[in-house]
Amino acid sequence: MTANPPDLPPDTRTRPTPSAHDIATPEAARDTLDYMRSMLTELSGIARRQRLDMLAYLIEMASVEASDALARDSTRRKGGRRRAGASDQ
Repeated sequence: MTANPPDLPPDTRTRPTPSAHDIATPEAARDTLDYMRSMLTELSGIARRQRLDMLAYLIEMASVEASDALARDSTRRKGGRRRAGASDQ
């Protein structure tokens, strides 16, 4: 059994199983990804200021992945070609 943080209201302690109604539109997914990238950038700065270098590095890698995902999505929406050797992971 997974422990949940005690300071969260009971209705937010567990995540429900996603349903068809939870599927995000492409626009909502991009907005969410952009928001996450912004938050990750802030978290990385906080970690760096606290000299938590490894944590900052890992958060920065997540931010880079979010940026890359946004760029891939933008290229797909524009019907553009990907550079040789690029891969979707």
